Amino acid sequence: ASNIRNGAIRKKIAFFTHGCKLNYTETSTISRKIKHEGYSIVDFNTPADYYIINTCMVTEKAERKCRQTIKKAYKQNPEAKIIVIGCYSELKANELKEIPGVFLTFGNSDKFNIVNVISEKNDPKPDNANEFHSSYSAGDRTRSFLKIQDGCNYFCSYCTIPYVRGRSRNAPIAQLIETAKTIKAQGVKEIILTGINIGDYGKSSNENLHKLLMELANIDDIYFRISSIEPNLLTHEIIDLVKNNKQFSPHFHIPLQAGTDKILKRMNRKYSISFFRDKVSEIKKAIPDCFIGTDLIVGFPGETEDDYTETYNYLNQLELSDIHVFSFSSREMAKAYTMEPKVKGEIIKKRSDGIQLLAQKKHLSFIQSQLNKTKLCLFEKSAKNKYIYGLTDNYIKVVTNYKEGLENTHQMVQLTSIENNNEVFCKII
Repeated sequence: ASNIRNGAIRKKIAFFTHGCKLNYTETSTISRKIKHEGYSIVDFNTPADYYIINTCMVTEKAERKCRQTIKKAYKQNPEAKIIVIGCYSELKANELKEIPGVFLTFGNSDKFNIVNVISEKNDPKPDNANEFHSSYSAGDRTRSFLKIQDGCNYFCSYCTIPYVRGRSRNAPIAQLIETAKTIKAQGVKEIILTGINIGDYGKSSNENLHKLLMELANIDDIYFRISSIEPNLLTHEIIDLVKNNKQFSPHFHIPLQAGTDKILKRMNRKYSISFFRDKVSEIKKAIPDCFIGTDLIVGFPGETEDDYTETYNYLNQLELSDIHVFSFSSREMAKAYTMEPKVKGEIIKKRSDGIQLLAQKKHLSFIQSQLNKTKLCLFEKSAKNKYIYGLTDNYIKVVTNYKEGLENTHQMVQLTSIENNNEVFCKII
């Protein structure tokens, strides 16, 4: 307890994170810094002196969930100081300060200064909004998220991210290699490379994503997974690298967002549906068992019934493994906020349900195509009852009979069957 300073022993701090993987990564880093100062990190569902809530505002629903979390913290301890950080705080600090219990708000540019505020070093000066803060997630020995990039220069018409996260920037390759080695030294077996627009990596350091991946591949005995990457930034070189290097998981998530050129143009996306189709075909030709996920926004202003039908048929033809469906949510600072005509809520729901069903069909079809094949699997440490769960390199959750010593190890497995609740069983080869 020698590093307990400024009465830290009296202070219990609880965290809650909403939103994307990047938020989780940053919360993990802030939490480590606070723990290092000697404070006690407690479960969010218990009384604490400080509640730190990392927020999201990608949709109206996301904002509502954040407000509910603040109210829950206040109910648990009305005397506690609630600090709200992240994207919601960046744009709507005044709105948040009206909620009972909220003590301080920090946007994305200055949330890493929380430690100074809690330890009363009285130095909560904001950083430059375009400074890069390195972070990675810890606590799960199996896999870790490594933030390689932040911000976005794209200004898609439905999105507020460039306003809340700033312009695209990144850590230099040399720094990320050192962080990856630190993560590996903690026994982690897989690193997921994450950011807001990771395909844009290198903008602030005169490097590029392909070069980073090549350097990471020089670290032995650890595997890498690329998180979401824009279709126009997923190059032939990157696909080729994943194909030829077993350290990189055959898994891409490439957001489509709309299935017609008309809507893609209104969204200010940087590709056509034929470009996207060719990209999926290129991946499948190079890596036949690759998992390809995508995102789709349903009910964007101006989307007609014909657009929806065209989108459905287009998606149905693509060799996708999964589709994340989002209902359009109007965001004040985004260009689409003033776009007309708006699609009615009940129509959006009906269309969304249709794509959800197609997504389930696609996912099941992909799993069926992998049955009896042998895959590399990383088993998780959480074994439930007599079973142990794992994730294959091509992103299929699998289950097998529990055996001691399997946690956090890579094993070759054969996918054997899909059971009633869509659980995929496997046997170790």
